[in-house]
Amino acid sequence: MEQPKTYKGYDNDGKVIASYTGADATLKINPDEVQAKIDNVIQVSAEQTGKICSALENVRTDADNALIVEGANMDSYIEMAIEAVTYVKDNIDKIISANDLYSAALSVHDQLQKENNQAAYDATANTSGVVRTQEG
Repeated sequence: MEQPKTYKGYDNDGKVIASYTGADATLKINPDEVQAKIDNVIQVSAEQTGKICSALENVRTDADNALIVEGANMDSYIEMAIEAVTYVKDNIDKIISANDLYSAALSVHDQLQKENNQAAYDATANTSGVVRTQEG
């Protein structure tokens, strides 16, 4: 992950006369916070879909006996619902493309940090009297 850089501008005598640091891009987009939110969505989704599966299992017996139309009952429909919700629960990380979201956040962060660092370099280099600019 790109970090803020500091640039120093030196005069003819080697004295530092300017110093600028690139603004920290994590103040606008923080990939670590994005990842934490992604992890939270995955955890909460898995918990909630697990609760849905349990609730469906709990009503399966009652539904199986409660509604019978022409010899068919609700059991197969409840089973399909359980399978669908279980699939979501087991694949939630893939469904929300967690790695892609983090990668996108990191890419945006790094590009912004590079721009901020370049602005700090330019500000240092363009300070009156600066003859040499150096990171540090």
